[in-house]
Amino acid sequence: MTPKQASHSLLEPVGRTRVMGVINATPDSFSDGGTYATVTEAVRVGLAMAADGADIIDVGGESTRPGAARVDPDEELRRVLPVVTELAAAGVAVSVDTTRRTVAEAALAAGAVIINDVSGAADRDLLTLAAERGVPYVLMHARGASAGMSTRAVYGDVVSEVVAELRERLDVVLAAGVAPDRVIIDPGIGFAKKARHNWALLAHMEAFAALDHPLLVGTSRKSFLGSLLADSDGRSRPAADRDDATQATTALLAVTGVWAVRVHAVRAAADAVRVVQVWQGARAPGQPRDARTRAARMRSAAGGCDPGRTPTSTGGCGMTGGPPGAGWPGTDSPLAAAPDRIALTGLRVHGHHGVLPAERALGQEFIVDAVLWVDTRPAAMTDDLTATVDYGTLARTLAGIVAGEPVDLIETLAHRLAGACLADDRVARAQVTVHKPAAPIPLPFTDVAVTVTRDRPA
Repeated sequence: MTPKQASHSLLEPVGRTRVMGVINATPDSFSDGGTYATVTEAVRVGLAMAADGADIIDVGGESTRPGAARVDPDEELRRVLPVVTELAAAGVAVSVDTTRRTVAEAALAAGAVIINDVSGAADRDLLTLAAERGVPYVLMHARGASAGMSTRAVYGDVVSEVVAELRERLDVVLAAGVAPDRVIIDPGIGFAKKARHNWALLAHMEAFAALDHPLLVGTSRKSFLGSLLADSDGRSRPAADRDDATQATTALLAVTGVWAVRVHAVRAAADAVRVVQVWQGARAPGQPRDARTRAARMRSAAGGCDPGRTPTSTGGCGMTGGPPGAGWPGTDSPLAAAPDRIALTGLRVHGHHGVLPAERALGQEFIVDAVLWVDTRPAAMTDDLTATVDYGTLARTLAGIVAGEPVDLIETLAHRLAGACLADDRVARAQVTVHKPAAPIPLPFTDVAVTVTRDRPA
């Protein structure tokens, strides 16, 4: 397999979250800086990580801990190139953690297959290289260099702001020629973010899944875990003692379907993702495990259109369905074979929909109720989740839409949500209500809501 083929295969679904092991060939990284005194030691550890279950080894030569100063490009290259060369020669899939074209280019020539850019796509030349080589490119959320990142950890709504900033940088990446199916998104846990920001991002992975790219998440040994586990005197737990907490986040992230986790303790992470894989497989045999595949299936069911839209006669994508109430069951209607209902109610998601600038800037809570007309008899006869609607997947899909691209009207949002429900071909009718209890109305009121009903064409 060529390096390019290897890089492409790494993005293919394998039914579980992948594990990326970390090799910091630096004297000053926050966790393992100075651990690998020689190239031989770094290579030995990298090979051991691969044997323990790492799918990828990420090699970096410049510390990105908060406050770290930049190193000379030649020094960065001196640190990483021998390690990349030997690991790649041994058949290990290697990513290079760098923000510089010169380092990335040399690493790719030595056998690296992924560019992991923690700068937030700041270097146009690096993007050009990624486009030219066609290798996977990691776009991480960042707000400038490490030296001053802590001063930039200021957010109103961290989830929506990070998603919006990633969307903006994603446009830059794609404009530079990087193929959409080569882009991996990283929310940048710990980069210009305080502990509460990191927890909020981790709790809302569906907002990042809505960007429709594989997700890489790195929580390993980071300071927000240390502060959570502080002792009675308030001293943060040392980085090397945060692996158990790291694996808790690994398991939770694997449940959400992220593409990969970036960790220092590989064996425990590999065990955790495989436990999640088997656990989920036992609950829902045959269902896709990763967020990217679930999104692709939804688009495929919708004729290649985004959630909320269906193919038109001209080859484009239009809004799903006709007027409310259309398509009531006749002998040829899909509803005739779908007499049952599945309801998901009270789904609460923070979004930024609305006409007023304050609504777009600050966001507010939306509440979604969805009722689906389905035939539940096949599931009842087989007791098999794959024979019915997986309401966990449905909830994540709807939450991703609400947390995603803002619209002016909740009518528009309700149509998109109904379309996403109908993307599952087992659903004959979808009735979606979007509540906006915090709407900016200067009078006492309880709720504002829009309900739409859409049917699958006969």
